[in-house]
Amino acid sequence: MFNMKKLIFVKLFILSILTLPSFGKEIFLFGDSMAEAVAKPLEKKFSETPHSFSYNFKRGTRVDYWIYNPDLYLAISEKKPDIVLISLGTNDLVAKKSNEQIINSLNILIEDLALLGIPRENIVLVATPIQNDNNLNSDMKIAFEPYLIPSKDLLLELKADNIHPTITSNQIWSGFIFDALKVYFDL
Repeated sequence: MFNMKKLIFVKLFILSILTLPSFGKEIFLFGDSMAEAVAKPLEKKFSETPHSFSYNFKRGTRVDYWIYNPDLYLAISEKKPDIVLISLGTNDLVAKKSNEQIINSLNILIEDLALLGIPRENIVLVATPIQNDNNLNSDMKIAFEPYLIPSKDLLLELKADNIHPTITSNQIWSGFIFDALKVYFDL
């Protein structure tokens, strides 16, 4: 005998499970080719958690590109991430910008993100892993700690260009970033 009441109960139960609110955090990474290097490994790591991860990168970009990029502000407005990771600075070094210029530009970008509702404590910078960084990691540590994931001390193996990490190094680096985020945000 067909029991309509049980069928309705089962449908409501299934619907309630499907519409449960997410208890995870939305993490958004953006930046240059260094962001590209860790995006896929981080995406894989976050896929095994209740958190969602998305990213946007453009190779060769400097901080000022992102300051004036309306697509970034649209993405932030649409995604409303809980945590924002910024991986920038390497191309600014290549363009011979001073550490002070890079840090000032990053501060402008951080202020803009705060205007979009991202709390300062939820904006984390990922410093460049290159060894010849003109002490940018150290200067960023002074300017942005505790909102910085330093990378130079990892001594990552770089490709022949001495800028980009190898595939193996990307895995190590993304693991380091993931572990730091787990500690910072109790993920």
